[in-house]
Amino acid sequence: MYELLRKWGLTAIHLETVGFASELKNTIRSKFNDDKCFPISIRDYKPSNKTSKKERIEAGLEPLMSNGMLYLSTFLGGLNPLIDQFNFFPSETEKDDGIDVIQTLNEVCIKTSSKGKVVPMSNYVNKKWGGMR
Repeated sequence: MYELLRKWGLTAIHLETVGFASELKNTIRSKFNDDKCFPISIRDYKPSNKTSKKERIEAGLEPLMSNGMLYLSTFLGGLNPLIDQFNFFPSETEKDDGIDVIQTLNEVCIKTSSKGKVVPMSNYVNKKWGGMR
């Protein structure tokens, strides 16, 4: 994890802290402190109790997919299990963890400028034709 954070210049991670994962947060933090790594901010992600996982995925990804705004890297697009999750969602027999992660990324990611300042998403709205860039 340290190598990926260093490679991409990240200083924070989001960790779903439901159930046992709250203990994982402490384990990751202590490992980073023990190895004398750079400081890392671990932000809790707690999905809403008001909606089911299926409803969260639909609400987060459906607008992107129906507007052709969801892009997967070549690597992710070539993962047949992930593509199957998209093709068969919602399904009682098919897992949905991969698309749940993509939905979570969509929810927690914040567009920043090259100077590290948060850029309001309203700057990316095409006011004439609608949609976002």
